[in-house]
Amino acid sequence: MMSRDSSPDGVYTRGVAVPGLCTYNGCAWRMYNGVNTWICCCNQNLCNGASIATTTYRPAGNTCHFCSTCPLPFNRYSSLVRDTYSPNGWCTKMSTSSSPNAIATRGADPGVCAYSGCSWKTYNGVNTYICCCRTYHCNTGMSTKKSTIGLLSAALTMMFVARKHL
Repeated sequence: MMSRDSSPDGVYTRGVAVPGLCTYNGCAWRMYNGVNTWICCCNQNLCNGASIATTTYRPAGNTCHFCSTCPLPFNRYSSLVRDTYSPNGWCTKMSTSSSPNAIATRGADPGVCAYSGCSWKTYNGVNTYICCCRTYHCNTGMSTKKSTIGLLSAALTMMFVARKHL
């Protein structure tokens, strides 16, 4: 079942799911054809004909990607990746390396996020590089912010050195 509204009184499209759309039973907000859509999946005969319980209203939290050993490079359509709900709205990407190509886990905040961005923190006794963000499916990959002054200084230094050797 699909709808632009998670209300039990909303208008729903019912039928056979598009291949790859449903990877687990339940309801979640997902992007479908560029539209944030409430999608409910089930694997029982005629299960999408039932009314949706009133407990399925869209939560105030956030939807994050979840994978315990995420594919490299990250692919949100992989069978290893599913949606998870974050009650506090924070999503994470965690790794023992700060390399963007390192093996990482993604999911809802386990209680370590206080601001958006990446930093080293001790998590479960392990020094872990943790990136936190607060938008829908934001934990696909985290961009690192470079210091504008640092980049400008490096560029000027390279120009200065290049001029001296010409």
